[in-house]
Amino acid sequence: MRSKSEELMLRIREYIESYFERYSSTPTVREIAGAMKIAVSSAHRYLVAMAEKDMVFYENGTLSTPKIRRMNPAVSPAAIVGSIGEEMQQLPPEQMLFSMLDCYLRRLPELVDYLCAHREEMTLLLRCTEGTKYENFFDGFRMTNTERISQGIETAEHAGQSLHSIDPGSLDLMLRGYFDMLARIILENEDRDTIIRRMRDVALVYRNGMLSLMETPLSAEIGG
Repeated sequence: MRSKSEELMLRIREYIESYFERYSSTPTVREIAGAMKIAVSSAHRYLVAMAEKDMVFYENGTLSTPKIRRMNPAVSPAAIVGSIGEEMQQLPPEQMLFSMLDCYLRRLPELVDYLCAHREEMTLLLRCTEGTKYENFFDGFRMTNTERISQGIETAEHAGQSLHSIDPGSLDLMLRGYFDMLARIILENEDRDTIIRRMRDVALVYRNGMLSLMETPLSAEIGG
């Protein structure tokens, strides 16, 4: 990445902080570009460079700065994603594996509203972070889902349900594909209802496919 103007970085940070003080939210990348009179692509690159210097932070699609964190610590966590996870953890252990998707689908419109409101920030995270510390940003979500599914299988087995564990490598591959699909849906669609429908459809296919795999007797495996 070519050298960036330190003065412009400071101006961008000051703009983000003053915007937050006025509106209790942070500006979009397009608003930053407009205020700085630079192209949106240039604003993307500046924010990536600033993130590398810890002048700004991107956490689950939310933009903040050290000052904003001090002013409002609640701006950093992924409130929606975190609360969905909490709902999943509150499910009866023997039902977790089968009801996790219900928690997700119930909150999906709320999640998509958030994604649409922060489209440019999500685009930055998905497309412009190669070679930065945010490059593997979504790995945390994938790993959390892997842990929940593995925990659900183990709990179901202990409850006497006839299920079979999924090979860890296969599960990791499936979830990588799942999050790649979600990224494409977010990047390639602007209509809210389309995003909701496609995220729902992909989630249902993956859930039903995994359950079918877990219910398949070992003797039915290829070459078994």
